[in-house]
Amino acid sequence: RVVVFARRAGDQAFAVCAWQEAAEFYEAALDAESRLSAAERAEIHYRAAVAVSHDLDSARAYEHFTAAAREFRAAGDGTGFAWALMSAARTRAAMSPEAARDGDDLQRLQILYGWLGEGQPALRGRMLASLSEAARHCRDDALAEDFADQALAVGRNTEDDVVSFLASEQIALARFSRLRLRESAAAWFEADAYARRSRDPWLQSLAGPKLAFALQQLGRLVEARTAGHEAEDLARSARNRAALSLILAGQASLELACGNLDAAEARVRDALAACELTHDGWAFVMAHVVRV
Repeated sequence: RVVVFARRAGDQAFAVCAWQEAAEFYEAALDAESRLSAAERAEIHYRAAVAVSHDLDSARAYEHFTAAAREFRAAGDGTGFAWALMSAARTRAAMSPEAARDGDDLQRLQILYGWLGEGQPALRGRMLASLSEAARHCRDDALAEDFADQALAVGRNTEDDVVSFLASEQIALARFSRLRLRESAAAWFEADAYARRSRDPWLQSLAGPKLAFALQQLGRLVEARTAGHEAEDLARSARNRAALSLILAGQASLELACGNLDAAEARVRDALAACELTHDGWAFVMAHVVRV
């Protein structure tokens, strides 16, 4: 009975983006004395991992994803096992980008992708997007864009806006790494459109800061300011602290570009305060560059 109530409370917290509370309830369900099946434990571990990941505790999220993979495997759920392993690989890369460059995650994901049949397009699309991310961490941007293009084809063919967002995001990042700025900006516009169509607040909070940055790159400063304010609202609503620190740093850069020095300094202070909670290196550097 405790498990039922804890799981239900976790789901309710998850639905309103209360990530820390959701994780605590899921972990309470796992800790409760109960004869949970492997399938039930796997599902709770997986949802706990997503909540903890959104709350920026990558190490704890990795533990939950690997535990979910173990339980899915024990339950004989090959699809769940693949989802959990894929998520664990992405979390490992977030924990240590240097470790992700060793190519191990790329190799594991390629093997895992090879196990998948022609069915399960949502999983195949996400796997291709994850392969793109892994290739980019290995600094193979051409391969990363190729995987992302394949993922985007899957997303479009199945009208899966989440897959299409993830693919467009990776295309934009791969192009940006190769200094193809206008093409990167075009991909960010597509990513934002797919995020909006998905109606997923977390995806929208991820897309917002990048769209504002793309508009600034194109010199469309008025639109960039409007997009930045909307992105800030989305990040706060989704409780996405990493996106919030990035958009605040981006707003500081924008205000500097517009010659509004006092406003730029105010946004720098806001961004650095947010970075104390997120330890976001890119936002931290951007804020300090504006201050210099």
